Amino acid sequence: MNRLLTLFIFSLSFVISCKKDKAQPNPNVVTGNYSGIIVGSTGAYQIKITESGATGTLIFEGVKYALESHNVLTKQSQIFLVDKSGNMVITIEADATGALMNPSFRIPGHENMEATIVKETTTPAENYNGWRLNETASDFTNSIYNLSVNGNSFELISKTIASVNAEEIGNVKRIKGTVSRSGSQITLTYTENGSARTLTGIDALNKITIAETNGAKIELNKIDFAAALPPRPESYFTFKGNKYLLTQGGFESIKPFEWDETGRYHGVYFATDGLKLQGDDYRGVGKSIYITLTTTANQIFNLPGNYPSGGWNDDATLSPDYSLIGVDISDHYSATVVGPHTGGVIDDRVTEELRIKRHGIYYEVTMKGYADLESTGPGLGLFELHYYGPLSQK
Repeated sequence: MNRLLTLFIFSLSFVISCKKDKAQPNPNVVTGNYSGIIVGSTGAYQIKITESGATGTLIFEGVKYALESHNVLTKQSQIFLVDKSGNMVITIEADATGALMNPSFRIPGHENMEATIVKETTTPAENYNGWRLNETASDFTNSIYNLSVNGNSFELISKTIASVNAEEIGNVKRIKGTVSRSGSQITLTYTENGSARTLTGIDALNKITIAETNGAKIELNKIDFAAALPPRPESYFTFKGNKYLLTQGGFESIKPFEWDETGRYHGVYFATDGLKLQGDDYRGVGKSIYITLTTTANQIFNLPGNYPSGGWNDDATLSPDYSLIGVDISDHYSATVVGPHTGGVIDDRVTEELRIKRHGIYYEVTMKGYADLESTGPGLGLFELHYYGPLSQK
């Protein structure tokens, strides 16, 4: 009997000892599921932080990236989530209480990114990427419009990327408020400049559509981080059998060069990786394309349309709306000095009209023709341009 009692006490002591030795959670370690929206260009992200590291999904300009970190996040520290290429980086930082600050991003070609962050509970946050477009006879404004909904609250970030008012370009606005739903109707209520405001629209099929009383339209598409994304069309131009990938694009008014001062004249430009726009030209090594065209005096920045070549006139007042004036191709060869390049023009040798379409904040640009580029040797060569992406306004 005594032997059995001794064995029982020993076993009980072993169990208690094991319980005491079990590792306790470190109170300084930060864990949880987080998500948010991004505005710089446009995107969203989702992150899972555990006691052994972090994994995340980044969707940026329609492309999905998987990121990870093997470092543990503790209070008053930061970790870096990196994709397999090493180019896409999210920095997550916790304060003294363990709360996360808005993340920062390192994405090639993009600076000054804005973002939101919420800690998800049993109900995941909803993240939307979208746009706001106002095109009337007196106004044209195109903005990135991204929304994060967490329960009954929301945060929205907008950035103006095109406007007839040059001072508005690049303006970023943050709005916080409450959300209410009734059937398929959704209402965002917030305060702006001391006044209560509402945006009411339809929430159906993972898309929110809002028609403002001033004629502006808003479309917000819900992000599904688990879904496979359709491949984004490739942006490139080919010349004499060589293919060059385009990584950036933009447009500008060239009103100072007009004769009729209607505001119709614009330059639309594209560039390969390795070039950075500084002022009126690029710095770096690569190729750029500059297209000169006219739109209409009523909606000068409304670029979508078909632009036939050879329609312009030496007397600019006689140039028709939506006509192609010319195209320049340039080779840039200095990483330290802005501007030096050699080039050639396409002009009237274009055999197919320029076509521009708009899909929210993205533009689709196509063009074919023949050109003569000095750096490739004399003689005409087939030129073809395909671009899909945002066009920033300079």
